Formats: sequence, C-alpha cells, structure tokens
Amino acid sequence: QIEQLSTKHLPVRILPLDIEGQLWPPGIIVKDIRIIPKAELANTIAPIRIQELSIQLRPQSLLTGDFKLSEIIIRRPEVTLLTDPKEIKKNIKTSI
Repeated sequence: QIEQLSTKHLPVRILPLDIEGQLWPPGIIVKDIRIIPKAELANTIAPIRIQELSIQLRPQSLLTGDFKLSEIIIRRPEVTLLTDPKEIKKNIKTSI
C-alpha cells in the first residue's frame, strides 16, 4: 500500500521490501527501501536506496493519544545527484 500511496500522492515511488512492527520501544522498522523519483525530480536524483529506516514513538505520548516521535534512524542511505541525462536513464533502468 505504501507503493500505491506514494505513486499517487508523492513525486517519488517508494518500494519497501519489509516492514516490521516493534513493541518496545513502540515503532516500526522498514528494510531495503528503494525510492524512485518521478517527473522532474528524476532529472536530478537517481533512485535512492536505504538499507533500514527505524522510527520510534515516544512511549509517554501513547498514554495521551498524542503520537510523537522520539527517534528516526536512517541506516546506509545511497543518494546520487545526476547532471548528465544519459546517466539518469541508465540509473533508472538498473534500479527498477
């Protein structure tokens, strides 16, 4: 569903391989994420890869119903900015 929502509402397409819930501390871990830029954004950014994204909620906020994040960790991101149109097409084809 993340892929469908991102395709419809964002300038990128998000393709997570695995999503795990975490009980304590409460949060989620998303693994092996590919982010494919669309339209004009694809002219300057090659597809992005993230090994792991960890998002944790502040446990006290769960008691009040006011969900606040306590930590966001991005592990091993790979981001490439492109300037040559030939490189852009080559990177998009190899990432999909």
